Amino acid sequence: MADGLLISYERQKQKVFTDMDTKELKSTHSEYDKNVNEWEKFKAAYSGTKALIDYGVLKQNTREEDRAYKYRKESAYGFNYSARIINIINSYIFQKPSSNDYGALANDALFKMFLNNADINGVSFSNVVNDLQRWASIYGHIGILIDKPIIEGRRTVSQDLQDGIYPFITSYTPLNILDWTYDRINGRSVLSYIKLLDDDGNYRLWWRDSWEVWELVKDKPVMISRGINPLNEIPFVFMINETTEVRNIGKSDIQEISRMDIAILRLLSGSEEIFNLASFPMLMKPYLPPNAVDDSVVGVGNVIEFDPKNPNSKPEWLKTEVAEPIQSITEWIKGIIEEIYKSIHASGLNSGSQVKSGEALTKEFSALNAFLAKKSKNTVIKTESQVIYYWLKWQGKSELFSGVNIDRPLDFDTSSLSNELDNLSVARVMVKSDTYQNLLQKMIARKTIPTITPDNEAIINKEIDEDKVNIDLNAQDNGMDAGSQ
Repeated sequence: MADGLLISYERQKQKVFTDMDTKELKSTHSEYDKNVNEWEKFKAAYSGTKALIDYGVLKQNTREEDRAYKYRKESAYGFNYSARIINIINSYIFQKPSSNDYGALANDALFKMFLNNADINGVSFSNVVNDLQRWASIYGHIGILIDKPIIEGRRTVSQDLQDGIYPFITSYTPLNILDWTYDRINGRSVLSYIKLLDDDGNYRLWWRDSWEVWELVKDKPVMISRGINPLNEIPFVFMINETTEVRNIGKSDIQEISRMDIAILRLLSGSEEIFNLASFPMLMKPYLPPNAVDDSVVGVGNVIEFDPKNPNSKPEWLKTEVAEPIQSITEWIKGIIEEIYKSIHASGLNSGSQVKSGEALTKEFSALNAFLAKKSKNTVIKTESQVIYYWLKWQGKSELFSGVNIDRPLDFDTSSLSNELDNLSVARVMVKSDTYQNLLQKMIARKTIPTITPDNEAIINKEIDEDKVNIDLNAQDNGMDAGSQ
């Protein structure tokens, strides 16, 4: 390879995988080992009650019969606030269309194919990014490999178009990102090795100069493919939801909410037990001497015994109080739900919360807006840009990256489109710059036609670049002024 700092493919292979064994292939990063249980819990919390029960959040009580425990698990239910909160965040971030400007890349036929089918499974780039953000929000981070099929021999663009050969996205949850290494190169910390677990159970290993795919055959590692990495860097992106003190380990938006979801599920399960006990009265009767046989039939399983020598003691049915504990559990759950919404500054979205003043709601939604804007900028926009960077590098067109501008609305308040266009109209008059006017016209086109197809957008952008519309802003404004006199 051209970079002399890289370890050659053969040296790397000899260094790491001479006498490869199953233990080495399955080995995981220390941070993976520390966090894997949490990631499994986040996944279960988002998936719902059954997944949480399978994860093991409902424990069998000491004196609970197996049959009763099985029934309690089968009849358990929860509210799944983890999924509600994640979906609220996701819907706000993507409620408005992006304002991406791909520059000259927008006219690339293969890139248009990528925008319409980014994962070669028929899912568009915008929908892939939407889904990736949701899973990054759940786990704290998610991994994205930008790969490209390698076909022997020289190929033309028309052949690639015909065969659909272009860089595409494959995503990996933290559960499938097994190991990684960073090296210091020219003063920068660079990803130099990563081990991924594919859905088919194969292990995909990447270095800066090569890649390999391994499978386990009768528990023995077998290399099934390998190749040269022509990029001199690993085309892998960590989409981080919120950074932590540990590199590439993001913070989940349901880190605490998942625990509260589990608490609600357990409280609801406990309340069911209270109802079951209250359905049958409880008998209190004197206990019998040792070895005595009790042949009485009372038809109830809940019995309290007392010393027959106690004065004024007699068998009686006890009332089972149910209202007070159920009321306490209900208030407890309501408090947990309020804390869940507070965790993302969205108490105003909780229909069960107390009515708040307009000023209080304004402050809350302002905090929510800031929370979402930070997430959109640091997670979504950054990731889209990195993906396109590697897409261009695979295609040998890195010089086009400087003309790419990834942009998303950072205002999530329910303002109308007309207000936005009014602001844009003011900016159109105030800023006397041909480049600014060019970009502004493209932005207005995207905002007013949010469902525009990539092909039509490319045509409009081309017409704007070629100035076919020939709009004289000064004359237009003067005409408007004259007409208003």
